[in-house]
Amino acid sequence: MKDRVLRPSTSPSARHNAVITARNTNSFKHRLVLLFATVLALIIIHLRPHQLKLHPLDLTGPVARGRSSYSERKPSTILTSSSDLHNLSPLVHLAPLLKLLPSGLTGLTASSQGTDRPRSWTEINPSSTLIFSPCPDNLSPALQCARLSVPLDWFSTSPLTINRTVTIALTRLPASVPVTHPSYGGSILINPGGPGGSGVAFADSRAHMLQIIASDSEGKSFDIIGFDPRGVNNSSPYTSCFPDDVTEAAWVLRAMAEGSPVAGRNDTLAKTWARHLGIGGSCAWRMADSGRFVGTPSVARDMLAMAEALGEWREDEARRIVGSVMNDETDERTRWKRGEEKLLYWGFSYGTLLGATFASMYPERVGRLVLDGVVDSEDYYSTGWLKNLQDTELELMSFFTECQHAGPSKCPLYTPAGVASSRALYTRILADLLDNPLPVPAHGVYGPHIVTHQDLLEVVIEALYMPRTGFPRLARAIVDLSQGNGTGLAHDKARRVPLPCRSQACETDPWGERCHSNTFPQFVGQTTSAILCSDGAPLTHLTRDDFYQRWHKLQDQSPTFAGRWLEISMACASWPIRPAAPFTRNITAPRTAHPLLWLSSTRDPVTPLRNAYAMAARFPGSRVLVQDADGHSTLAQPGRCVARAVRAYFQRGEMPPPGVVCELLGGPFDYEEEIGVLGENASELAHALRGLSEKPREREVWLGM
Repeated sequence: MKDRVLRPSTSPSARHNAVITARNTNSFKHRLVLLFATVLALIIIHLRPHQLKLHPLDLTGPVARGRSSYSERKPSTILTSSSDLHNLSPLVHLAPLLKLLPSGLTGLTASSQGTDRPRSWTEINPSSTLIFSPCPDNLSPALQCARLSVPLDWFSTSPLTINRTVTIALTRLPASVPVTHPSYGGSILINPGGPGGSGVAFADSRAHMLQIIASDSEGKSFDIIGFDPRGVNNSSPYTSCFPDDVTEAAWVLRAMAEGSPVAGRNDTLAKTWARHLGIGGSCAWRMADSGRFVGTPSVARDMLAMAEALGEWREDEARRIVGSVMNDETDERTRWKRGEEKLLYWGFSYGTLLGATFASMYPERVGRLVLDGVVDSEDYYSTGWLKNLQDTELELMSFFTECQHAGPSKCPLYTPAGVASSRALYTRILADLLDNPLPVPAHGVYGPHIVTHQDLLEVVIEALYMPRTGFPRLARAIVDLSQGNGTGLAHDKARRVPLPCRSQACETDPWGERCHSNTFPQFVGQTTSAILCSDGAPLTHLTRDDFYQRWHKLQDQSPTFAGRWLEISMACASWPIRPAAPFTRNITAPRTAHPLLWLSSTRDPVTPLRNAYAMAARFPGSRVLVQDADGHSTLAQPGRCVARAVRAYFQRGEMPPPGVVCELLGGPFDYEEEIGVLGENASELAHALRGLSEKPREREVWLGM
C-alpha cells in the first residue's frame, strides 16, 4: 500500500503567528497576564546578567504542572551561573520565569481557567497543526487537549477521498520542564489496547503515573500523550450501530442477561449467533463508508503524523518561549526535524499490535517502543483469535494457590484442606448457578436481581485481568455465594451499565452524534469489531457450525474464557465491510532505528508469554523482559524491576540483559510488600505503581486495559 505524502506546510514564522493567533483571546485575564509579562520582561532586559540572582526553580510544582505536587521530585535547575546567563539573550532569561506565570502566553491552562473550559470536544477546533488548549471539564485540569486533522484515506489518491479528513482527539500531560530545557525528553504516545480503547480516558486516569515511571528527576522529563484512535470515542469518523445511547444500553443489558455460550450447553450458541447477526447487519448499514477507514494501518499512519505534528509544535513552542533569538544548542534540540521525527510509544495489549504495525511500516522512525502484553500479529491479522488463551487456566490455578499462600487473614477463601478444596467449592458453585440462579431482593438503592453463572464468570474474568484488586474480590464472591449471599455481585452487576436518558432531540432526530455521549466509553463493542474485522481476513463465509468447531478448539485452551472469546471472531461473521486499502504486509522488520522492548507476565490470561518471544523474533535486536506474575500485561501488577527497566529504556535507550525475569516480592493478596521496600526516597514511584494496580479496566475491551 502506498502512503500519501503530507501536504506542504507553511513557513515557521507563519505557523508561529497562526499558533499565537489561535491561542490568544481578548479576555481581560489574558490582557492582564500579557501586561504583567511585558513589565517583567522590561525589568529583566534592563538588569545586568550578573545582577540576576536566579536560584534553582522547581518546575514540578502545582503551578507549573497544573496538578497536585509530588514533593519527592527534585527541582530542576534552569540557570546556574553568570556564564550561562551571558550565553543567552535577555528574552531567554525570561523563559523559565514565564513558565511560572498563569499560562498567560500559552493560552490559559485548564487549572487556571475555571469555568472557561469547554464543555465538549466539539468546542475545540480541529487543525492540521497541534494547538493545545484546556480540555473539556470532564477531564483532569492537568491535561491539555487538541484535535488534529489528518486525511481520511492515507493510502489513496482517489478524488472521492483525497479532500476528506478525520479528527484525532489528543490529550497532553506536560513534562515538568519546558521544551527549551535540556531535560525535556519529548512526547510519549500511549495506547491502552482494545481495539477501541480510549487513549484520552486512559491518559485521564493513568498519564501521571506512567509519566513518573518514564521520567527521572536527574534525567529527562516527558510529555504523555493520550489519543483516541480514529473512529474511537472523541475522534472521527463517527461510528455507532445504534440510534442513541438508550438503545445501546438496552442491547448491552440483553447481552449480559443471555450470556456467552456455555461449555456443555450447545443450545446456548444459537442465541449468541443470532445476536451477532443482528448487530452485524446494523453496523453494515451504518458504517458502510466510515468503517472502511478505521483499521490499524491507518492508525499507525496517524501516529506518524502525530510525531511530525509534535515536532512542529515543539519548535513553535520553543520560539514562543524565547522569541526569535535562540542559542544554537536550544535551536538544535527543539528544531522540527521535518520528515525525520521519531516515535516514542508505550502500548498495551492490542496497543502492542499497533506498535508492531508501526515498526513494520516505518522502521526508520522508531524512537522508543515499549510493548506490554503482546498480541501475535499473524493470528490477529488472519482473524484467528486462537493464540490468546494458552495460559488462562494456569492463572486461574494461580488464584487458588496464591490464596492458600496468603492465609486466612488476607484471603477469605483460604481453607486448611488446601487448594483442591477451595477449587472444588468454586466449581460446584459455578455449576449450580447454571440451573439455579440466586435471587437477590431489592436493597439500598438497587432493585431486585438474580445472580447467574455468567455473573460469576465475569468476576473471574476481571480477576484474571487485574489480580491485584480482582483476586481478593473473587475470593469474597465465592465465599458469599457459598453462603447464599449474592448482594455483592448484584451491586456490581447494577453498576456495570449506566442507564442514560433519551433527550427530546433524539426522539425526533435519532442517529446523530448528539445522541451519543463519550462519557460511556464502555460502549465500544461495535467500534472494536469495526477495527478488528476490518484488519483481519473476512469470516463472512463461515457458518454457525464452523463457529461451533472453533468454540470447541477454544474450550480445549480455556473452558473459562472460551465462550466470551468466541464472540470476538463471531462478530466478524456478519461484518461485510472491508478496508479501503487491504493490508498485506508481514509484521516484521530486519532493522529498526532503535530496538523494541517487549514486556510480558508469565501468567497472562489473553496474551501469553509465548507471543512476546514470537514477536521479538520478527524484529531482530529487540528484547523480551519477563515479570513472573499474574495478570494481563505487567501493568496488572506493576513492579519495581520492570518500572526501572522501562525508565532506563526511555531515558537512555538501554535494553535489559537477555533472559531477565523480574520477581515480585508480594502477590495479589500482599502486593504492598512489593511497594513497601521502595522506601521514602522512592515514594513517588510507589504511588505510581500502587495507583496503576488499582485502576479498573474497560470491561468490554478484550485486548486492553
